[in-house]
Amino acid sequence: MDEKLYGYMNWPRIEAIVYGEEASPRDVMGPRITQDGVLVQGFFPDAEEVSVISGKKTYVCEKEDEAGYFAALLPVRKVPEYKFCVKIGETVTESYDPYAFACQITEEEEKAFCAGVYYEAYKKLGAHLMEINGVKGTLFAVWAPNAISVNIAGDFNGWIGRATIMHRMPMSGIFELFVPGVEAGTHYKYEIKVKGGEVLLKADPYGNSAEHDSEGASVVADVSSFQWNDADWMKERSRFDDRKQPVSVYETSLEDWESAEELVEFLAEEDFTHVELHPVMEYLDDISGGYSTYAY
Repeated sequence: MDEKLYGYMNWPRIEAIVYGEEASPRDVMGPRITQDGVLVQGFFPDAEEVSVISGKKTYVCEKEDEAGYFAALLPVRKVPEYKFCVKIGETVTESYDPYAFACQITEEEEKAFCAGVYYEAYKKLGAHLMEINGVKGTLFAVWAPNAISVNIAGDFNGWIGRATIMHRMPMSGIFELFVPGVEAGTHYKYEIKVKGGEVLLKADPYGNSAEHDSEGASVVADVSSFQWNDADWMKERSRFDDRKQPVSVYETSLEDWESAEELVEFLAEEDFTHVELHPVMEYLDDISGGYSTYAY
């Protein structure tokens, strides 16, 4: 084992990563400039070999922990662009280091969230496709203030949550991570470790899409081309703010109607001014009326 490399290892924090109790992995595994070069680290459970590719050069990583913790000292003075090359069995994959990317939620946004006035939280929480410094991937963020740690489990990592540890923001309890290479259509859930050691697998409360079965996994969705078509209603909405206007509310379920047009026609004929819908989320059976939901 390289003694210089060994000396730079933060062993208590590495042990926390291995045992699923690290809440700030970017502080540990993010690339770091040292007197002997740039320290690069990664946790790859089940990996047999790991190397770092930077430009035309390849640096073999040392296996610092048998659980799959690897590290290498790159003989350079500043952090270069690099990828990990990971060999598991006969499979070899290349990927950018998620901990080399800065947090995408600003301090101002976090303060607004803590104050309860971050009205555009949906733009950052959930799963959002984005490109950072020419690298495409997905930003994941979820609020879990009482969690010990939060991982992302999904198609992209073989549902091995501990391989993708989210980073806890200091004030709010929001966990976030930009994961390079994750594309639209990827299924995922949050793997949450709570006090007492229990691990829960949860769908994304801010997810834009969900799979249509009882597993209820969230799905990374591309919503960039979505267009609202309620401009006329929004323009006219102010005239309904008058409390002197009559109100007559009809409660119904969408499944009771052949189409939206049929429902609107009925409401107009019966002089209803508003409609209250039973829950429209995914649910298990018709008996529950939609109130026993399993996905968002």
